[in-house]
Amino acid sequence: RFVGCKVFIDNDEVVHDSEFFNIQLIKGFTLSHAEKGIVGKVTAIDDFGGNFVLTVDYNGKEVLLPFNEELICEFDENKKSIIMFFPEELLIINE
Repeated sequence: RFVGCKVFIDNDEVVHDSEFFNIQLIKGFTLSHAEKGIVGKVTAIDDFGGNFVLTVDYNGKEVLLPFNEELICEFDENKKSIIMFFPEELLIINE
């Protein structure tokens, strides 16, 4: 029985459908703020009941940021970069 087991697939083996986007593929992307510039690398993505949260390495600290289509200004899969507009206070909320 394989019920409840984790399955690992190499990203190169994943079939990309233009209508389907696997949010886990943005792990390692560079996240930037639309006005402040580079924030850091996306190190993890968590799903809290349909609400995706990015863990970003910001100046050596983990920062949690909401991920929502409405916050995205630019998404470049080739450059592995995301530019989002979000309240700057989210970067210092954990200090």
